[in-house]
Amino acid sequence: MKLTTIIAVLMAFSAGSTGYAAAAENSKINVSVDATSSDVVGQQFVYELREALGSSSHLASAATEDEPFFQLKIVTLDPYSNLPGSAQSATVYSVVLTGQAFNGGQSKYFLDQWVGTCGGNFVHQCAARILASADAEMTPIIESIRKSVQKPRS
Repeated sequence: MKLTTIIAVLMAFSAGSTGYAAAAENSKINVSVDATSSDVVGQQFVYELREALGSSSHLASAATEDEPFFQLKIVTLDPYSNLPGSAQSATVYSVVLTGQAFNGGQSKYFLDQWVGTCGGNFVHQCAARILASADAEMTPIIESIRKSVQKPRS
């Protein structure tokens, strides 16, 4: 059994069927972005990630904190902040992808994480790469859920 199927089954045991039916009907996957970023390049990275999320054909930025099934938690730091005369030319990021049970509880499931360094001239590419990696984790889970709630045809 694939890991994504196992995760979808675990989420099913902690959730009611109405939440899954709603997820199966949504054409876009709701994702929230929660970021702590005090460095300039890190803020650009988070902005680019949110822009990529907003322009996606099958992902959507969640309107409220209670709405999303998936969350991207991001922390960025300037790796050169202690150097005199640093030019804020890069950021170090940590991104954690979690999924939430549909039962309305606070249960979250750790799905994946990424850590890296991104130069100021490459924030668009870094953000696109992270979102693509997160999408590769989220989409199979949603597809498994959609298959599990589909009614058999007579």
